[in-house]
Amino acid sequence: MTTSPRTFDLTLQPIRLEAGVALRSLVVHGWWSGPEQDLEALAALGATEPGPDEGQSVLPPKSDEPKLRVALDPAVPTILCVHALTGDARAGGPGGWWEPLIGPGGAIDTTRFRVLGFNNLGSCYGTTGPVDPEFPRLAQVPGAIAAAGKGGFELPEAEMPAPITTWDQARTILLALDALGVGEVALVCGGSVGGMIATALATLAPERFPRVLALAALDRATPWIIGWNHIGRQAIAEALRYGEDPSRMLALARQIAHMTYRAGAGLMERHGRRMVGTDATWSPRAPYAVQTYLEHQGTRLVRRYHPLAYLCQIDAMDHHDLARRPPDPDPHETWTVQDPWPGLGRMSGRLDAIAIDTDELFFAREIHDMVVRHRMHGHDATWELLSSPHGHDAFLLAWEPLQRMVEACVRRITPQERP
Repeated sequence: MTTSPRTFDLTLQPIRLEAGVALRSLVVHGWWSGPEQDLEALAALGATEPGPDEGQSVLPPKSDEPKLRVALDPAVPTILCVHALTGDARAGGPGGWWEPLIGPGGAIDTTRFRVLGFNNLGSCYGTTGPVDPEFPRLAQVPGAIAAAGKGGFELPEAEMPAPITTWDQARTILLALDALGVGEVALVCGGSVGGMIATALATLAPERFPRVLALAALDRATPWIIGWNHIGRQAIAEALRYGEDPSRMLALARQIAHMTYRAGAGLMERHGRRMVGTDATWSPRAPYAVQTYLEHQGTRLVRRYHPLAYLCQIDAMDHHDLARRPPDPDPHETWTVQDPWPGLGRMSGRLDAIAIDTDELFFAREIHDMVVRHRMHGHDATWELLSSPHGHDAFLLAWEPLQRMVEACVRRITPQERP
């Protein structure tokens, strides 16, 4: 039997970010849906049903008072869903970013699986991030890394948050799973930067993640991704540099990014050359529908997200690279120095990758190459091409093909059973 989703907060041990600065307070906001066997343990955490503001506005900083550690029912298999850039922990349920796929009888069936989501480190939806006053700033980062922003452009170091990486985000998720008593995760899945974090998890703890489903994601950020993020970062940094409200620049950064999330065919299908507020074929004063659409996207993000959290998230995307050794490695870990992709040598589970044929940010050919690299390291890796006119965002929009693809991936967890 399944029950309504729950949200909860976990106060975890402090960590040192890969950038070399301590994060002295760490709270992770989580989301749960699944069989009722977990309810007693969740109640001990003070878990509640998601509120109306979940994922709609910046959540206030949480208390750093210690919270109980619990043990969720070990007999229930876990599926972990990792959200994308400005998403939240709420993967399913009303307003969840994968709501059509998660629930009783769904592609991810919450009568059979426990589904967990955590708000990513550096966000503003309940997990520790730059909205919290004690979050470190770029000026506190050791000079070798802080100076990386000085290559031809200046950053307001006192205002900019310390950079985080997908290694940092993955480590906080591992700590959250530990606090819930969850060892092995049957499937970790995520799209875009969520898929990047999923691969980082499977690299840090390969014995705990036997299967990864990465949608529109890569094993490292390409110069194309870093370049687009740079433009958005500079817009926000410009406002901070002159003491102005960065919200308008966040809206501009979102409009720029949104053009990389969509594809020309989808924009033509949805907006064409239509103009707003006129029946005429052309008006010198009327805006094109695509212009008002982009303004709407920028305004929506400003209403629900914090500019500094946005900077943290694009930092994490830029710094994602499985070829780089993670921070604080176990001295017993084996990383082959001669291997140009040492992280892939550590992963031992199966990778299922989904590419989108019109993705203009994470190109399908690059995802295919990632799968080839995994196979060269002896891994079981597959890829499938999702056809959609909507570009990168199809992993949040193309529900019919996603239903089929995710069902097939979940079915392989227990091949003797059909979800």
